[in-house]
Amino acid sequence: MDEISKPGSILRAERERQGLVIADVVPHLKLSEKQVEALENDDYEALPGDVFVRGFIRNYAKMLQIDPGPLLDSVRENLPQKTEIQPPRDVGIPFSPGPRRNWIHYAIALVLIAFSVLGYQIYRAGHPGTAKQVPAEKPPISAPLPKPVSEPVAPAPLPSEKNPEAGQIHVPVEKAPAPAASAVSAAPVKDAVVGQGPIRLVFSAPSWVQIRDKGGRLIYSKLGQAGTEQQVSGMAPFMLTIGNARQVKLFYKGSEVDLASHTRIDVAHLTLQ
Repeated sequence: MDEISKPGSILRAERERQGLVIADVVPHLKLSEKQVEALENDDYEALPGDVFVRGFIRNYAKMLQIDPGPLLDSVRENLPQKTEIQPPRDVGIPFSPGPRRNWIHYAIALVLIAFSVLGYQIYRAGHPGTAKQVPAEKPPISAPLPKPVSEPVAPAPLPSEKNPEAGQIHVPVEKAPAPAASAVSAAPVKDAVVGQGPIRLVFSAPSWVQIRDKGGRLIYSKLGQAGTEQQVSGMAPFMLTIGNARQVKLFYKGSEVDLASHTRIDVAHLTLQ
């Protein structure tokens, strides 16, 4: 084929006729100057492949406002015979490998673990009774039967009495030095009574109880044994903490108090007016 009738020569001649240089057509075709030169020189080996060459020629012809049909028909005679289409050479587009995205999954997992730990800490802070549940179950293992009779009497003052000493030195304290046989036989039936007060506790299982009076003073702190009762008096209102609350019945001024509505994780917190 005559050099003048080749597609590249026709495109170059039309460009020069319109007074354009290669630098003028590069932005429109989105090609490099070397690719435009190879296209005008019909050097198709320097271009990506047959499909791309035809596309370049079509775009170049449309930019110069000439009919691309004859050029595309003649380009078949000049294209090298290839059985496969070569991908475009390096066009400067980076591709990130897929495995690099795995760090996102690890980061999400770490965030979920952190939120789980934080939520658990907040739950523990809002439920102080859980920390008191364990010691409520351990004392019965080492505490002998006579101990509940003598231990809780001394630290249980009666702030409502005008004579505090009379409240502390109660009749059961004077009977403590009695023979061991009588103390052991009395313990399973009933504990020492701290005043004939308005509060009455009945224990079906070992349960730890703390009671504070109006001034916030601790007037009762004891592990109640199964099958025993306890009465406490003082100045209302009373603030009670009862461990293993499901095994305790509470009576106030002769009426039973429902502990279920005040119990969380087997520990009851309530105030009696």
